[in-house]
Amino acid sequence: MKLRLLLASLVIALSAGTLVHAEEDHTPLENQMSSMNRAFRQLKKQVSDEAQNASSLELVAKIKQGAEGSVELIPAMTADLPESERAAFVTKYQVEMKKFIAVVDELETALKAGNTEEAAKLVSAMSKLQRSGHNEFRKEE
Repeated sequence: MKLRLLLASLVIALSAGTLVHAEEDHTPLENQMSSMNRAFRQLKKQVSDEAQNASSLELVAKIKQGAEGSVELIPAMTADLPESERAAFVTKYQVEMKKFIAVVDELETALKAGNTEEAAKLVSAMSKLQRSGHNEFRKEE
């Protein structure tokens, strides 16, 4: 019985240590994107419900704050590129993030106007931008 308790405690301690270590390995950009992603997932679920517009606007504010903070951060993938390609890669990343922010601004306007149909279309556009951006700028794990 004591051996089982000891083994269970050891497994839990090792698991917790691995989770903490994994979080420490993330770059500031990954942490920023993770925060945005949590808000975005929730927004996708509720954007069509006009009764939740206030909550949706709060989520949009979190996404916008994260996106604006991400513009000046450098994707980890940049280090894997030849030196001659890095500046252009970072510039392209920044341009794409600014496009994303522009759609977020449009979404905010639509939600404030109570136009949930337009808001749902904009969330779909944001999803497409997210997928293409992750394909192009996110380092494969």
